[in-house]
Amino acid sequence: MIENEEIVSPGPPLCLQVALPLPTSGSYDYLPPAALTTEIQSLRGARILVPFGSRRLVGLILGAGPSTMTDHSKLRPAETLLDPQPALPAPLLELMCWASHYYHHPIGDALFSLLPPALRRPATLTAPAQTRWHALAQEPPTRAHRQRALWQWLVVQGDATREELAAAGFTPSLVRTLQRTGSIEARDTPQAPCRELPACRPTLQTLNQAQQAILDQFPEGPGKYSAALLHGITGSGKTEVYLHLIAHALKAGKQAILLVPEISLTPQTVQRVTDAFGIEQVAVLHSGIGEAERLRAWLDLRDGRRGVLVGARSAVLAPMRWPGIIIVDEEHDASYKQQDGFRYSARDLAVKRAQHENIPILLGSATPSLETLHNAQIGRYCWLRLPERVRGACLPEIRILDIRRQEVRGGVASPLTEKIREHLAKKGQVLIFQNRRGYAPVLVCDNCGHSSVCAGCDRPLTVHLARRALCCHHCGQMQALPKRCPSCDYSELTMLGAGTQRISDFLEKMFPKFPVLRVDRHAMRSAQQHAALHRQVRSGQAAILFGTQMLAKGHDFPNLTLVGV
Repeated sequence: MIENEEIVSPGPPLCLQVALPLPTSGSYDYLPPAALTTEIQSLRGARILVPFGSRRLVGLILGAGPSTMTDHSKLRPAETLLDPQPALPAPLLELMCWASHYYHHPIGDALFSLLPPALRRPATLTAPAQTRWHALAQEPPTRAHRQRALWQWLVVQGDATREELAAAGFTPSLVRTLQRTGSIEARDTPQAPCRELPACRPTLQTLNQAQQAILDQFPEGPGKYSAALLHGITGSGKTEVYLHLIAHALKAGKQAILLVPEISLTPQTVQRVTDAFGIEQVAVLHSGIGEAERLRAWLDLRDGRRGVLVGARSAVLAPMRWPGIIIVDEEHDASYKQQDGFRYSARDLAVKRAQHENIPILLGSATPSLETLHNAQIGRYCWLRLPERVRGACLPEIRILDIRRQEVRGGVASPLTEKIREHLAKKGQVLIFQNRRGYAPVLVCDNCGHSSVCAGCDRPLTVHLARRALCCHHCGQMQALPKRCPSCDYSELTMLGAGTQRISDFLEKMFPKFPVLRVDRHAMRSAQQHAALHRQVRSGQAAILFGTQMLAKGHDFPNLTLVGV
C-alpha cells in the first residue's frame, strides 16, 4: 500500500516590478523575458518593453521579487530589454521613489518626466556617437578667407567637435559650406562610458581673503554629505567661490551640478563656467534646448564624459556617473518649484539627493529663504557669510520717489524719465523693472465701473494690446478685447495701470535713439534669444533694459549705471 505524499504548491513566481508612465500608484508585475540572459537583480533602472492591455509601453524596472498577484495565471511576460545597462543609476532611482512618495505623485509618471523624450520611446538606444570634423587634402578657394582660416585651423588641430569649432569662432553655416566644397568631412565615433573623468585644467581667478576663508570653512569634500548656506550680498563674489568648489570636485575625479533658477541666467553662467573649465567639460540642461542636445548632455553625464552640469530646476534629476557636489544659486527663488505635472521643489530635492549620494551641497543667496535661514541658525547647515562686495565696490544709493504729486506718463514718473535721459547721455545703461506683463492690468468701464475678470479663477484679466485680447496670467484663459462694456454696453473703456508693453512703448517713443531691450516671457522665449541679449548688453553701448523678474536677478552687467523699479 502506497501512502499519500503531501503535495507542496509552488510559491509565487519571481517577477519584475515595472513602473509605467501612467497616472496610477505603484508598479506592475511582469515575468522576465524568455530570452533574458542578464542577472535579474542587476536590472534596476533599466528600460523594458511590456504589454499593457492592447498596447505596448516602455517601462522602468524598479526591482525584482515574488509576485503580489493572487492569480498567477494572469501574469504576462515582458517583451524586450531595451538597454544593456540601466538608464538610471541606483541612487537616482531611489531618490525618485522617495520623491514620488513624498510629493504623492505616481512613480511611473514621476520617473518618465525626468527622462529625455528619446528614452520614452520603444527603441533600443545605441551608444552615442560624437561627430568630429577633419581637414581633407583639398584646399578651399583662395579668396574665401574665413573658409581657408577654418581649414588651416583643422589642419593644425587635427580634428574638432562642434563645440570646439564654435568656441574657436567658426559658425555652423561656415562648417557646412566648407563641407560642401569637399575640404573637410565629418566622422562619427561611437562613445563608450568613461572609466574616469576627462582631465581638466581650470582657469580660475585668485580668491580674495574673504572668499578663501569661505573655501577653507566649507565642510569636507566629495564623499561625505554636508550642507552649507553661502549668505553673500549681491556682488560679493559667490560665483567665483562656486567655480573653485567645482574645481576641487573635478580634481578629485567627481562631477558637479550647478543649478540656476531661470533660463535667462543660463547663458551667462554657462559662459563663466566654460571659460573656467573648457567647453568640452560642460553640459547644459533646461527646457529651452532641443531634444537631440538634451539626450546627448544626459548621456554624457550618465556615462562620465562631462564633469559639470549647468541647468535650471530639472537638472537636479540628471544622472551622474561620479557625483561630487551640488550647488544651488539663488536658492530662495520661486522658480525652483515645478508647478505642473510632477510638482516638486528642486532645491529640496537637491538637498535630499546630496544625502542619497553622500556628497556636499551649497545653497547660495543674498536673501536666503526663511526655511534655509532657520536651518543655518539651528546648526543643521553650515552658515558661511560674504558681507562685503569684491574690489571695494560700494552699495547703490537708493532713492524712494513719491509719485502722488508727479506727472506720470506711460507708467514712468517724470523724475525717473529725466534720470534715464541723464544716464543715457553719459553712455550708461539703464535697467527698468516692472513685474507685470501685458499692456495694462485692468480694463474698467467709465460708466458702471465693471472690470473684466477671469470666469475660472476670478482674477482681473490683463490687457494685451498687441494681441487685442484679455488674458488671465493665472490659468492662461484668453478672450477677445471688448469694444463695449459687457455689463452696460457703454463704449468708453479705460485701461488702468501699466504693464511691460505699455512702458516699453513709452520708452521707445521717448528715447528713439537708444535700443529698448524688453525681457519678459512674451519677448524672450528661447535660450538663444537670452544669449543674444547678453551679447548686446555686454557690448557696452548705451541702452535701456526693460522687463520683469527674468531680468532683475543674478545678472552681471558691467556698464549698468541706473536701475528704476
